[in-house]
Amino acid sequence: MFDTLLNIVGLGFSGMYGLAPLLVYSQNKQPERFRLHSIPKESVLEETEARFHELADEIETNGFRYIDASEFALKQTKTCFMLFVHDEKKLSILLTQISTSNVQTLIYVEVSQHFEDDTTIDVLNASMDSVFPPSPKKVTFPFPDIKSVSELVSITEKIIASYLSSKTPTTLPKGKELETIADYLNKEQDELIKKGYLQKDAKDGLREMTLKGAYLLTWKLLWPVKQIRRAQKQSFVKKILAEA
Repeated sequence: MFDTLLNIVGLGFSGMYGLAPLLVYSQNKQPERFRLHSIPKESVLEETEARFHELADEIETNGFRYIDASEFALKQTKTCFMLFVHDEKKLSILLTQISTSNVQTLIYVEVSQHFEDDTTIDVLNASMDSVFPPSPKKVTFPFPDIKSVSELVSITEKIIASYLSSKTPTTLPKGKELETIADYLNKEQDELIKKGYLQKDAKDGLREMTLKGAYLLTWKLLWPVKQIRRAQKQSFVKKILAEA
């Protein structure tokens, strides 16, 4: 009986860890290069949910100025976002909505500070953990339980004051904000290609994952790896806040 149970569990793990990455490999792609085009604010509001609208109002209430909006689609997934900046604090906020067929819509706030040495700190409340390898140019702090924009901004400022006060903050170049964001995305993509997660050559304007990338990224989303990684991140984040 116990041997049978072990066999069943073993088959389940084999299915999860062996077959699920192949599905990810066949279905997940990135654009050959990210190119972001400005779209009217009203167009984004028409395509986004009420929670997105509420957060946009809250961001502006906190002194952030609306700059631009854009969107891009890959197969059944559509990403819409608005960009806001705070002129005095030199912080920027991306309010993002990701919609996928038959999956709950993901809406999150990402507070960023860019520095003159081309590094970035990101504080965000996305409920889904990033599975990509960390970038040497960006440090990300996830706070999925914090819904308040003002609290996310306050946490960002505390982290900067405690650990990054020696760096010189900078703002996105005026008039080239979307171009700069696309450049950041493309640099991250270049790192994934270099590390073997994405194919070097694109087909029909799309860049496919490698088998290595599909397996490593999918495993991070499966039990118990997902739960272990999340616990480690939360422990690190709590330590940072306690020291800040």
